[in-house]
Amino acid sequence: MSRPSTPLIRSVTALLAVVALLALGAATASADRAFAPRFGITARGSIATAGNTLLTCPASAACTTAQGGGANGNNDTYAMGYVDVDSDA
Repeated sequence: MSRPSTPLIRSVTALLAVVALLALGAATASADRAFAPRFGITARGSIATAGNTLLTCPASAACTTAQGGGANGNNDTYAMGYVDVDSDA
């Protein structure tokens, strides 16, 4: 058998609900100084990019075409696999 709620319990519950809603409100952040670009350049000409990869598509004609930039489709049609350059796995 449950006890009937008293007006004090209802008031405390309502107060807690209001505090919880206020705490969940969006907080605003402010920077301690203005942001400004540190570096900017217009680069024209031949630009080489170097990078590292962890995944690749499985060996197939479609994968080779996609790696060469000639794929004409979605980028999500391959089950990617880890690159093993030293064949120790």
